[in-house]
Amino acid sequence: MAGMIFDLEIYYEDRDDVDQVRADQRDIAVAERKYGKGTTRMLDEMTVQFLRFIGWQALRRLGRSEMKFEDWDKIVTSCAEPDDDGEVAEADPTNPAP
Repeated sequence: MAGMIFDLEIYYEDRDDVDQVRADQRDIAVAERKYGKGTTRMLDEMTVQFLRFIGWQALRRLGRSEMKFEDWDKIVTSCAEPDDDGEVAEADPTNPAP
């Protein structure tokens, strides 16, 4: 888990294009501090919110968003890792990733 990286595709309600961003340990550490939980627990308990937060955090860290998380989160329709074939795999909070 030490080298954990999430490549994410982010879709918005008012845009046709997709933001692609790589979240790394810097972003995951911010999420762990914010939510007071380790990554494994967040993936088990709050997969969708965790992916959305680290996606936003990575965009913010890279200077690609200045929005507050709460405002950004309202306009995001999907934030997920693409499948091996490049298709986005939707996070299913009832079936956490292994």
